[in-house]
Amino acid sequence: MEHTKEPWRYDSQQGFCSELVGADGILIGAFVDNPTEADARRIVAAVNACAGFSIEELEAVAKHGGFIDQTRYNAKITKQRDDLVAACNEVRRCVNGGAKLSRRASDMVRAALASVEEGK
Repeated sequence: MEHTKEPWRYDSQQGFCSELVGADGILIGAFVDNPTEADARRIVAAVNACAGFSIEELEAVAKHGGFIDQTRYNAKITKQRDDLVAACNEVRRCVNGGAKLSRRASDMVRAALASVEEGK
């Protein structure tokens, strides 16, 4: 079964139940007790921000702390990758030049690997 397509909107009229309505105008839900404006806006904003993600993708992200934690994790592994690439390039520079591995290259490799290993 498919979920109601985005964008969703919140409709509230004096004397009527507040409603969540899908893009096609179909009623998604009605509130018996009106939520605060902030709560209703948050529900709609969250659903609309997730447009294009499958339910399974959203469940996986939620399982790992949500989008903010996932963004932080991605930034961390991107830095680790960049540090490893820099260290490998320094090793290659030394090896291609026929030199022994420099102290700098050795330190770069050690630090990059330690960062990756601590994140296991």
